[in-house]
Amino acid sequence: ELPLFEDEMVFLVAADHPLSKRDSLAPRDLREHPIITSSQTPDAEARWFMRRVFGRRRPRLDVLRLPLTEAIIDAARAKLGIAVLSEWVAQPYVGEGGVKVLRLSAPPLRRPWRMAFAPELEKAATLLATALAPAAPRMYPR
Repeated sequence: ELPLFEDEMVFLVAADHPLSKRDSLAPRDLREHPIITSSQTPDAEARWFMRRVFGRRRPRLDVLRLPLTEAIIDAARAKLGIAVLSEWVAQPYVGEGGVKVLRLSAPPLRRPWRMAFAPELEKAATLLATALAPAAPRMYPR
């Protein structure tokens, strides 16, 4: 197994949403406003998100699950809540306007991506990981 890159989960709100005036979000904001996310989000990823944002606390959240990225973005633009997306998924939609990207005020929600491979493919996997490193998808420079 080799590390590939990290991506960051970011939050999108309508450009005229009350939270858009802020520089960042606090966990309480996610308890007070509906969360808009993908209906395809695996349970393990949802647990990771809850643990990273809320620690041991498990608040009840108002969650709107939608099947398409475009629907998630449109719901955020319509002020139906706070969308949660990977930075590289959100990036093209941010350029279209109507939404503002916010980060969590706590440490960034970065997810590590790794490559698994058969032992006999280690040399090829290492070459591939090296080639992919500069192309890691990200919205913000690190």
